[in-house]
Amino acid sequence: MNYDWQLLKMLFYFILIIIMIVIFAKVMRKFLVSRGNGQYINIVESLYINQKNSLSLVKIKDKIFLLGVGSDQIQKLAEWNEEEFGEIEVEDIENYSGKFKDILKKNWRDRNG
Repeated sequence: MNYDWQLLKMLFYFILIIIMIVIFAKVMRKFLVSRGNGQYINIVESLYINQKNSLSLVKIKDKIFLLGVGSDQIQKLAEWNEEEFGEIEVEDIENYSGKFKDILKKNWRDRNG
């Protein structure tokens, strides 16, 4: 019997199953952690720092809030008027992915000198 071949097949299928689990978890995370858009409150973007902590940019009427979100608390880190922050079109949210960091840096420099 060729046990080496059987061991290689078993290792291949094990790695394949692990990869499928990781992909499934990432897809499910996107569905479960969706952006909420209501009539007055809109989550513009969220940036995950680690599994339990994130930064969220939230638009409520004409104000923009930067929130620190942890596993057991939410803290307001900064607040801007919409004019101070710049134009954010919530309907066109896909265009803002990846720009959160740039917007945050610009506004942080403007605010703190």
